[in-house]
Amino acid sequence: MGILRFSNLFNIKAVKGIFLFTVFLFLAKGEAFAGIKETLSKKYPGCSFVEKSKFLTDKEFETIKSKYPTRDIRRFYSFFKRECKNETSYDFVFTDTVRTKNQVLHVHVVKNNIESLAIVKFEEPSEYKVKSNWLSRFKSQKPDSIDIVSGATLSSNSTKFLVWLSLYLQKDII
Repeated sequence: MGILRFSNLFNIKAVKGIFLFTVFLFLAKGEAFAGIKETLSKKYPGCSFVEKSKFLTDKEFETIKSKYPTRDIRRFYSFFKRECKNETSYDFVFTDTVRTKNQVLHVHVVKNNIESLAIVKFEEPSEYKVKSNWLSRFKSQKPDSIDIVSGATLSSNSTKFLVWLSLYLQKDII
């Protein structure tokens, strides 16, 4: 009887712990995202930003997973709808693991085209970071048509994935 009671008590505490941890993660994610919105608002003061989200269907998830099988694909993505002077565009701030560390990319998409692309944070050694002239190619070409960078293969693959994902999500939400 004592073991059963202990096991029930442990399960209740475990469930409460998981619940509290989930709430903590949700709140922490919200704070981080609020920071992104504040940063975008400061950088583009004449614009308004509305947080949007996209939950992938099974078909969408499989489409992305089949194209990028080694990437960590989530079911849920958040981004921002930007409105400036009656023009609507989208801002995506995504994180991806390059080799063992992350890069954070800001992709601004207007009418299914890349308007701007910036590496916000790069935690790998700087010699693996792709150059700005390579990033500028995304403004005139689709990600699949851009060659990877020799010496920064993993970084360029990560960047191509994040740009492609931004375009894929934006196309669906217009």
